Amino acid sequence: MSIAKRTLSAKEILYRSSLSRSPLYREVARGTLPKPEKKGRANIWSEAEFERWCWDPDNFRADCGQPVQAAAD
Repeated sequence: MSIAKRTLSAKEILYRSSLSRSPLYREVARGTLPKPEKKGRANIWSEAEFERWCWDPDNFRADCGQPVQAAAD
């Protein structure tokens, strides 16, 4: 038995994040928002990755799987 991975469309991401399309893809390019996967012509996001970003958007890094810890001064 396989568990289906829940995904979100670009429209759902835009609605949930309150970002417009250009800033959304700018944040993806910077690695500060999860990267989408391609499904045909559509971009889809992992709901789990997006939720992780929602919990701590300032410290999210798409390439490491964990929030970035701030450096102590």
